[in-house]
Amino acid sequence: HAKGADGRRKILTGKTGNLGRSIKYRIEPHQVIIFSDVKYAKAHNEGDMTGRNHKVKMPKRQFIGSHPVLKNELEKIINNYIYNIFK
Repeated sequence: HAKGADGRRKILTGKTGNLGRSIKYRIEPHQVIIFSDVKYAKAHNEGDMTGRNHKVKMPKRQFIGSHPVLKNELEKIINNYIYNIFK
């Protein structure tokens, strides 16, 4: 049995779903920035020492960042978009 937050909960759709709902994006020249503005998002995404006196090691549970599956899906969308322009 986990102390504190239930370690079996899904990270983005857990008990409150607050972290999943906090994901936002910002469009800038040549890039899209995906982020969360909740204070504990970084600890979940990157892993960190947390809890009272920072004595609990939060494992990395990345939900924002580069990933081969995401890269592949983005390439499909971009290629399809370009194909339709020149069709």
